[in-house]
This record gives sequence, C-alpha cells and structure tokens, in this order.
Amino acid sequence: GTSAHEGSFAAIHYIRYNLVETSPASFTIGIIPAGSILIPTLSGVFVNVLFSGTSPVLDIGITGTLELYASDLDLDAALGFLPFDAASLALNFKMAADTPIIGSFVADTPTTGIGDATIILAHMPNL
Repeated sequence: GTSAHEGSFAAIHYIRYNLVETSPASFTIGIIPAGSILIPTLSGVFVNVLFSGTSPVLDIGITGTLELYASDLDLDAALGFLPFDAASLALNFKMAADTPIIGSFVADTPTTGIGDATIILAHMPNL
C-alpha cells in the first residue's frame, strides 16, 4: 500500500511481498511506520522456486541506499531463507519517519519465468 503498516497492538508486525521473475526492477515492499524498529533476524527472503537466467539478484534498502539491508541476494543458488546481509544493517534499525523499504531486482534474461520468492520485513511498532 501507500501508507505505513501498523497494527494497534504491541507485537511483531510483518510486511510480506511476493516476488516473481516478471516483477518490476524497482518496487516498494512496504512502508515501516515512524518509531518502529526493524528486526533483521526475522527479516529476509524465502526462495520458493529458483529463478532462472543470468545472476538474478535482489537488493533491499531505502531511497538513496538501495543495498542498506540486503545486497545481491542470489535467487538462483538454493531454495530456502536468505537473511539480510548488509554490513551497515546494525546502524539502521529505528525508523525516524514512515520509511518505504525498496526492492531492486535484476533478472538478466530469465529463461523459465517461474522464479518465486517471498520477502518478509519484521518490525516492532512504537505503540
């Protein structure tokens, strides 16, 4: 959506985005509300069906720093969970304002078109 995702209770909230080989190159995964804390150990990408083509990769970040949370996650290597991996991650947990989280997807010449992954963002709102 276009507004921050926030429930009315103190619990971990999740934003989920489905990614396929035909997804756009740049997209908003979701908006984390001001004051929320991103929980990187519960956030990442589940590769459900391997992507095809030459080096399909995914970056996750914010406007201006597209690799802030994940850099070049390899979507054709193995099925399963890919955690956030960016070195600067520890400095960027708390959201000062409503913050769109951006995905940047590169799929050079997909051959099968069946790749499927689920991006999960976990955060604790400031209630």
